[in-house]
Amino acid sequence: MKKSVYISIIVLVLGLSTAFAHAETPVAVAAPAPIQQEPPKADPVVETLTTRKQKAEIGLRAIQTQFSSFTTRTQVAIDRLNAKKIDTVTAQTELTLATASLATAKTELDAFEKVVITDDADEKTTDELKTSLKKIEDALRETRIHLIASLTALKASVAETADTQPAQ
Repeated sequence: MKKSVYISIIVLVLGLSTAFAHAETPVAVAAPAPIQQEPPKADPVVETLTTRKQKAEIGLRAIQTQFSSFTTRTQVAIDRLNAKKIDTVTAQTELTLATASLATAKTELDAFEKVVITDDADEKTTDELKTSLKKIEDALRETRIHLIASLTALKASVAETADTQPAQ
């Protein structure tokens, strides 16, 4: 009997001691995430007027070259469709307008590239450059619109021809 009382007391003490041991052990708390600090902002790079002009020339010349390639490819497509007796009058008209707009853009861009500018240019000179840039952008935008219209007309002509031909 004494033996069973001692065993039950030991079990009780061990059971309570483990329960208290867990209660006294601090619960693992997740450490707060470190605050990520933004890297110090570098001073904004101020581009010089000549650098900005050069970048504009490069970008606009690339667009002009790309549109020139598109007009050439569209003319080849029109010629092939003409050989197959497909009506391409509307597409050819739009392509002619696109080519004229592209020629205007090229002329304006050539004049823009010839302008020599310094970083300390006066306001009149910068206003002239802005006006020239606006003319170039407008001509390229017009070219884009006419190229899209030309390709749309070609697509419509091909679809119309496909609809009128009997199935084989």
